[in-house]
Amino acid sequence: MKYIKLFEKWGINSEIESYAKEYFEVINDDTKRDRFNFLYKNDKGNYYFDLTIRKSDNANKLGYFTYNKKMGWTINLSNRGDYSTLLHELKHLDRHTRVKKTSSIRKAKAWSDKLEYSKVSYLLYLLDPDEFEAKLHSYYADIDIYLSENLPKNTEKPLVLKYIKNFLASYKDNSYQLYKRNSSYIKIENIADEDYLKRLFTALIDGDVVKKYTLKYSLKKLGTMIKSIIGLNYFDEAHYNKTIKYINKILNMNVTKFGKKFDSMCYGLVDKYGI
Repeated sequence: MKYIKLFEKWGINSEIESYAKEYFEVINDDTKRDRFNFLYKNDKGNYYFDLTIRKSDNANKLGYFTYNKKMGWTINLSNRGDYSTLLHELKHLDRHTRVKKTSSIRKAKAWSDKLEYSKVSYLLYLLDPDEFEAKLHSYYADIDIYLSENLPKNTEKPLVLKYIKNFLASYKDNSYQLYKRNSSYIKIENIADEDYLKRLFTALIDGDVVKKYTLKYSLKKLGTMIKSIIGLNYFDEAHYNKTIKYINKILNMNVTKFGKKFDSMCYGLVDKYGI
């Protein structure tokens, strides 16, 4: 069927889902434990990782994935009952076993949170195709489960689409709205003031974040992108407008591209369940 080829093309992998369901069952059968060790297998090899349940003070932080050479891979969940976040982070783990590095954009987001740049940090996800693919997979999984459990048999396609829209309207994660295409043009300068953004660009390019948190890796992807815009190895206020213009261009290009894929994923599920 067309929808199966569509999902496979975008990395909605049934094998990853199978592992996620297996781990999910284990952590919910043994609720007295908050730390687990699992084996994950793919075509690249066998990988052991830790999974921890640790409630976050930040209600928007559902989970995260980390890696370092000493401790290996770790998936952290705020809620053991959150299957889609487990799947999302497992997708990142699978990706990491293939490319052996963590996206600099994802590092930038984590660091921007620490530096209190939360006003713009979520927009950094729009710069990262890997993050979008993981997010798309977790949305797919939750919508798929919802439809399989709630949709009447022999439902016509228009009604299936209505079920999906109703599900999304009350879904725990509304970041899908970032991918919705509309007439408004995203402008990062409308979300944060000029001084705020200059601090962010300076931190990313000059390495203040690395120095402050003694992290060993650098923001090569995002930092290089901005450096290429301004033609300097440091952030100069004279190039602020040029930097803003380019980043806005990338953000809006990805909104359109990701929005089309998100909509197609929803219509793929309509094709799967509707008559």
